[in-house]
Amino acid sequence: MANLLRGRIKFAAALIVAILIVGIIFIFLLPILLFWIIGGLVLFVISLAIGFFSMFHAKHRQKKQIEIPKSRVKIKDL
Repeated sequence: MANLLRGRIKFAAALIVAILIVGIIFIFLLPILLFWIIGGLVLFVISLAIGFFSMFHAKHRQKKQIEIPKSRVKIKDL
């Protein structure tokens, strides 16, 4: 009976130590993982926004090009 009780106490102690180790690892690693995931998503959204803005801006500039009237352009003979 004493051996069974001693075995259960050892098992409970090992379980508590394992839970503490896993908890400490999660406490330290989870914020780092969340930081990298959130940072990556933010950078991805920013790059998408820059891409869409530059695409829209390029199309807008193509429509807005100013044509120079040919009468104002003077071609000098060389």
